Amino acid sequence: MNRRHRLGMLLMMVSVLALPAWGENQLERNQTLQAQVRELERELDELRGQAARLQATQSTLETTRRLISGEIRRAPGVQGKKVEVGRFEQERELVIDNRANGKRQVIHRWLKLKPGKTYCFEGQFRIEDGKALQPVKFGGFVQVKGKPTQWPAASLGKEPCDWRPCSFEYTLPFGGSFCLIYGIENGAGRILFRDIAVFEID
Repeated sequence: MNRRHRLGMLLMMVSVLALPAWGENQLERNQTLQAQVRELERELDELRGQAARLQATQSTLETTRRLISGEIRRAPGVQGKKVEVGRFEQERELVIDNRANGKRQVIHRWLKLKPGKTYCFEGQFRIEDGKALQPVKFGGFVQVKGKPTQWPAASLGKEPCDWRPCSFEYTLPFGGSFCLIYGIENGAGRILFRDIAVFEID
């Protein structure tokens, strides 16, 4: 084996031995960059939320100024309209009955909602057997980047009742993802849901 060939083999061995260290350094750098990106995304979501709140405050202050100056005599009424986003349990009632095993039975519906927008969640429920039932769930599971999970919900109770309306409103924060959930989380009983609808409030 000549000197040139031996040198080539030695260089190849050095480059192969150096690969793991380079790979580990590159992996560590990528992880650092990904963490920085997540932090920047969280900060951007917070800034967007602050901008939306400032815009709402500006609108309120402008209305107050117009009232004080006499430009208007009373605050304008809410002109918001509802834009339908989704409907569920329309054709027939959803029956949830876990009296046989007492296991958690909750429907999950992930919804593509717009951050900064306010939504109204409506429906009807009926509790047929609530002897061993904890309060019925009709609400949301909201994951927000860099923040604790949020749980907006309506208060349905646990006592037997005929059909009743239920609803709650919620403004999705920037960086949040929303899942509508309804059913039995704790206890055992028989409940029904129908005419569930989601609206964006414009």
